[in-house]
Amino acid sequence: MTAFDGLVKTAVTDDGGLHVKVKAGLHCWCGISWDIACADIGVSPGDTLTASLADDEQLGGGMLLNLKFLTDFYGGYTVQQNFGWGNVEVMTIPEDTITIQFTVMATTDISADLSKTIHPQLERGSARTCWEPPENLRGGGRPKRP
Repeated sequence: MTAFDGLVKTAVTDDGGLHVKVKAGLHCWCGISWDIACADIGVSPGDTLTASLADDEQLGGGMLLNLKFLTDFYGGYTVQQNFGWGNVEVMTIPEDTITIQFTVMATTDISADLSKTIHPQLERGSARTCWEPPENLRGGGRPKRP
């Protein structure tokens, strides 16, 4: 997938990780995102989710990962959560959420190229477990169950 005239590219690696390649010139708060309907991954408002990266991983380079809980098809949202600095975020899907948006974006104007493979994980429940490759390496799938 590519966004912003090739300034952000991502690819799923053979081990199920996400390779992120960013070119200098990407502006602050720009990036690439994917929307997944809650019904398609078997989650509902009120469910608890945990977002993390594999052990000791950080996206870095002025980039972060962001989850938004969308309440309509026009991009309206009630809550967003950032992760990707080695942190683990536990969140409850807000009422009226119909779609979860996953974004890789810049937190500053990017002045140097970045190329990194990360292993993001979204799990049902409030406990983080060791990273495992997704069942479907083409995307989609369901959050890992505890």
